Amino acid sequence: MTQTRDEKSYAFIMPVAPDGRMAAMDLHDTSWKVAVARPTEGSQTERDLSDVQEFEDAESAARAFIALMGEGLSGVMDSPNLRLFPKTPEAFGDDLTDAVHAACDDIPEEDQRDDDWDNTEFTALRDAVMEILEDARNTPTP
Repeated sequence: MTQTRDEKSYAFIMPVAPDGRMAAMDLHDTSWKVAVARPTEGSQTERDLSDVQEFEDAESAARAFIALMGEGLSGVMDSPNLRLFPKTPEAFGDDLTDAVHAACDDIPEEDQRDDDWDNTEFTALRDAVMEILEDARNTPTP
């Protein structure tokens, strides 16, 4: 269902479990939901979703989310282990980079490995976003 977009509308992305509920970002195959959202009238925590799209991979979900942000919407990424409120696609990439750094910093020194950066629960989405941003920078404008 499409709803009217207004100053309360925002781009929304979240990982979903097989039952359709919000899931934590993790290293397993994660499905994604991307939508236009706005706060549910009278609620502090619920949101109404419209133009809902579902994806089986982080890159496709990130492309849809960034496309909505390109329409002038700010963003919200919501999961039990990471909540972000990026105003721009670049801020989304920066926020995800910070999340990967924090995840790596949380690993005890004696357990750290060279491939930790590539194996956090936030890496797949972060890498997809950074690739999309790089492609956009390298695409000539007409």
